[in-house]
Amino acid sequence: MRHDRLPLLGVFAVVLLASVAFSISSAFAQSLPAGVFWARQFGSTQDDGINDMASDNANGAYGGGFTKGTLPAQTASGGNDAFVTRYDSTGAQLWIRQFGTSGNATVTAVAPDGAGGVFVAGTTNSTFGGQTSAGDIDAFLARYDGSGTQLWLKQFGTVAPDSARGLAADGSGGVYLVGTTVDAFTGQTSAGASDAYLSRYDSNGNRVWVKQFGTSSNEQAEGVEVSGTGVFVVGSTPGTFAGQASSGAQDVFIARYDTNGAQVWVKQFGTPGLDVGTDIASDGSGGVVMTGGTVSAFAGQTSAGGFDSFTARFDGNGNQTWLRQLGTTGSDFPAGLLSDDTGGAFMIGSTSGAFPGHTNAGGSDVFVVHYDGAGTQTGMLEIGTSGGDSPGGIAKWEGVAPLFIGGAVGSGNNSALAGQANVGLEDAFVAHLNPALDGGATTPALTATPTGGPTPTPTAAAGPSSVPIIHQLV
Repeated sequence: MRHDRLPLLGVFAVVLLASVAFSISSAFAQSLPAGVFWARQFGSTQDDGINDMASDNANGAYGGGFTKGTLPAQTASGGNDAFVTRYDSTGAQLWIRQFGTSGNATVTAVAPDGAGGVFVAGTTNSTFGGQTSAGDIDAFLARYDGSGTQLWLKQFGTVAPDSARGLAADGSGGVYLVGTTVDAFTGQTSAGASDAYLSRYDSNGNRVWVKQFGTSSNEQAEGVEVSGTGVFVVGSTPGTFAGQASSGAQDVFIARYDTNGAQVWVKQFGTPGLDVGTDIASDGSGGVVMTGGTVSAFAGQTSAGGFDSFTARFDGNGNQTWLRQLGTTGSDFPAGLLSDDTGGAFMIGSTSGAFPGHTNAGGSDVFVVHYDGAGTQTGMLEIGTSGGDSPGGIAKWEGVAPLFIGGAVGSGNNSALAGQANVGLEDAFVAHLNPALDGGATTPALTATPTGGPTPTPTAAAGPSSVPIIHQLV
């Protein structure tokens, strides 16, 4: 999950977010936990942020998100634009591409294409060049090669609002995509107010199939992952799936599909309160690890206060192996999840509090926590500036340890990362972490600093490719 996912937690979460008071402290320098190799801050003179990250399979990473301005050497298309960027392992920005419509657009999910390039998905309330609007808010899917050339872009949807929330490579050059629709796709039937959907696309952007599912209430699909022979979807529902029981105000669901789009099973679980499912990752053994949030407490767990995050592991048959709830006395929101290739996972989120042994830098911080395959927490980082900082995604290349994270920093007071300069209002950032987290490297890269300072290392690439990319909607 990503920087843009927090508004989808529902009205209750919006109230919680509104209640978080960002402390606007005086300029100071604060050393943060070891484990950060480097950090890069970039953007326009307006608000910018990364919503998701993905490996480039070459020791670097892709990030996708939104800008409300014009990025260096790029051209604005409309209101808010989307962007995709690529960084190498040294922190050099190889290229960035800004694209959009005459309205608003944002990238909400990215995934490697298996050939060194990247799939990006998002939403727009207007129309891309050469495409047709289905109505209201549409989803889109695009593919870029490793050099930043847009190979194709497909816009799709129903006559009502549609979203694209998660992507996962299918292992055959194509990609699985999940989201939410308020209407019905061709050949599908609406189950209620809003439904989840899972679709598969080939390497050329042709839709292979789409499956829509839900209850009589409002479903939101947030993440998708391939594990073994299954395709797993995670999301939230205030309703009740057939054969399942509702636990409270809103539950988490996990559904398994085969590669042809047939649903194998769906599992619903939760607390007596409001719960959300936000992202999912393979456990390497045909099962999955997922993350989400709750305002209550799961069985055998304790609520720390406010909104807590949780991480859980399920086998391929939907049986829960373990669940761990994590939080501070503030509000803690899960954003994204990444497999560690050994049955465990790294989770990235935001917190308005401070975890034991860690210090809140001010406002909301970004944190990363690791659980091994048995559910034991082995490390954590809490990093931030004196302003409001938001997580946007986490990535690494398979079989190699270092992590990439992305998001947005400096909301509320235009603060900057150590060695960086605030470019505008809220800026996007990318950071490179040791997977040992607080037990890792000794080079602090994120500190709360005033605006100003040295010019960031990354530089913008030449202008956008022939087809523009999409950014965040208002």
